[in-house]
Amino acid sequence: MVLYIIPKGSKYNVQDEKGRIIYTIKKKGFGGKMQLFDASGYEMYTMTSDFSQKHPSFDILLDGKPYIMVKCKSRFLDPSIVGQGNMGTYWLKSQNRMRFELTKDDVNIGSILSQPMPKGDVQFEMTINDKEFDDALVLFAVCIDFSFYKYKK
Repeated sequence: MVLYIIPKGSKYNVQDEKGRIIYTIKKKGFGGKMQLFDASGYEMYTMTSDFSQKHPSFDILLDGKPYIMVKCKSRFLDPSIVGQGNMGTYWLKSQNRMRFELTKDDVNIGSILSQPMPKGDVQFEMTINDKEFDDALVLFAVCIDFSFYKYKK
């Protein structure tokens, strides 16, 4: 499966290969919360962020309860992000902060490619094994965006 996560102002549209919008990620208020909605407008997940530490962290919540805890481990040498939840441990690792390999419990399940856009934003192309796909995983692109492109500490 290939998905495209495209920034549009304070939100992201998630499109399939045919250009259909299947998810929308919207910023909620001023607290840095992001919400993932399906195509019908149903809120699926909420993501909160914490930029108070050396490396940013994110909590992906399902019905207000922790689902995946995500933390940027390194921004420069061996850029990487780890996500831990009940379904396992996810790693996003890169050599160049452009292509991130996605593994789950040490098995490669896909990748996320960062593609700079003309106005300075970055869009993402997520390729993932259909059997391993979870709706919450599209939020990993937002974690990459805030950890490596929008976050200044």
